[in-house]
Amino acid sequence: LRAIDTLCSVLDVADARITLVVLDAIEKILKVGMACDRDYVGFVDECDGLDKIEGLQQHENTQVYEKVISIIETYFGIEENEDENIL
Repeated sequence: LRAIDTLCSVLDVADARITLVVLDAIEKILKVGMACDRDYVGFVDECDGLDKIEGLQQHENTQVYEKVISIIETYFGIEENEDENIL
């Protein structure tokens, strides 16, 4: 999807408000994808979106940080069978 690619490319913008809007849009797309059994998570990963989202964990804005953590845990989190292998 071009929309995902475009949104991921905007994650580099320094403005926290723009970043929050983009993160919100990505989250909504991922939510719809999950409900419709579509692999939009894969599209985000292919567009280097996951790397950019993970990089935003270091963002100085608390709201950006919290949104990023929510997205990672909800859509890119550890699968149950992987969790069992962690000691």
